Amino acid sequence: MTTPTILADKIINKLKDSGDYELNRNKTKFDKRKKDTELVLGKLEEEVRNLRADAYVLDEEEDTDSPEIQEALSKAKHQIKEKKVEIEATRLEKDTIKLVLSKLDKMIDENNSKKNTDLMLKYLKSSGITTVEQLKAALAKSI
Repeated sequence: MTTPTILADKIINKLKDSGDYELNRNKTKFDKRKKDTELVLGKLEEEVRNLRADAYVLDEEEDTDSPEIQEALSKAKHQIKEKKVEIEATRLEKDTIKLVLSKLDKMIDENNSKKNTDLMLKYLKSSGITTVEQLKAALAKSI
């Protein structure tokens, strides 16, 4: 079974060379997927609770030895197992999306930081400051 980290890394590797627009677009897309996944997870968990409640009611029947009730109980147990598998898959997807979103945030911050650094360097060069000594002198002069 794959872990959320491996799945998230595969997605992030595809986005490594993307620009700001593409990163922000993907962040929005994964935010929406996260909300949708949480809704699906809630519905699945509610279905499991309802199936368990129904199975409990069947189990409390007076005639639990009847074939109809035994069949209904086994059917309910089977449905609960199926729903649990779906819940686990949905949780894996949710965890993966969380990791992707955190890595996308980090990538966006790094891009913004790099842009700001580049803008500062351009400003310093346009001001005639090209060495660290010139920068120190300009800073000492302004203080």
